[in-house]
Amino acid sequence: TMTYRLPAGVPMFQSFATVKNISDNADKPLSVEQVTSFASAFGAPKGTRADLAKWSLIEGEYDWLAEGRWHETPLRDYFPVMAQELTDHDPRGEHSVVSTSTWSTGKHAPLAIAKSDEFKIAWLFQVEHNGAWRWEVGEDTEDAYVALSGPTSVNHGWCKNLMPGETFSTVPASVALAADFDGVIEAVTGYRRAMRLQPEHSDNARPKVIFNDYMNTIYGDPTTEKELPLIKAAAEVGIEIFCIDCGWYDETGNWWPTVGEWLPSKKRFPNGLKE
Repeated sequence: TMTYRLPAGVPMFQSFATVKNISDNADKPLSVEQVTSFASAFGAPKGTRADLAKWSLIEGEYDWLAEGRWHETPLRDYFPVMAQELTDHDPRGEHSVVSTSTWSTGKHAPLAIAKSDEFKIAWLFQVEHNGAWRWEVGEDTEDAYVALSGPTSVNHGWCKNLMPGETFSTVPASVALAADFDGVIEAVTGYRRAMRLQPEHSDNARPKVIFNDYMNTIYGDPTTEKELPLIKAAAEVGIEIFCIDCGWYDETGNWWPTVGEWLPSKKRFPNGLKE
């Protein structure tokens, strides 16, 4: 079952898929290894085949200290010309971008834009997930395509067993279609604002002011002694939520190698984080 959500007045929609095991055999659960949240052809002009030389892909490379390195690449650079109109077989390659572990933007952005100035078509697509994801573009005998999904077996070692009657819903993806780059940027801006104003986001009625102690303050080296005066000062200027970002689990004095233990340090907080 496909579900689409379209905010009023915004030319961008959200999409997710729900799979249900309709079998009555309890001895053989359905093993789900990948389900796309959205897939579509690009939209070649009627009567023509895909011509990736007329399309380009805008995507972002990310790193902890080198965010937002966006670049544009002709899509034909990713795919060889194979004359599939002669063989009538779809090419088997794709340009896929996947997340690594739980760092959702550790290397790449879960968002990209495919555009054709000649065809006057631009797609913006994103996977709305702070965990594992995958997006890909490719071509077939008629057109190019985009496919968006959350975690997959081949990329993330993920699967989900469904017993009879059980369901699984994919992570949401969202897509905008416009005539050019500026059009899809305008669409995604309106979409994000509209989705944040949905009734389920009750925090919109009274937004909270949040302070994070990491950058430009204690840089991953928290202790009770350092935090208490910082918390006091933040409260005095109206901060409502105080975030101790990282290092609170570190017993060694070097917080990065101990990421993943997630146990409060007794050296840094002798009386615990509760104090």
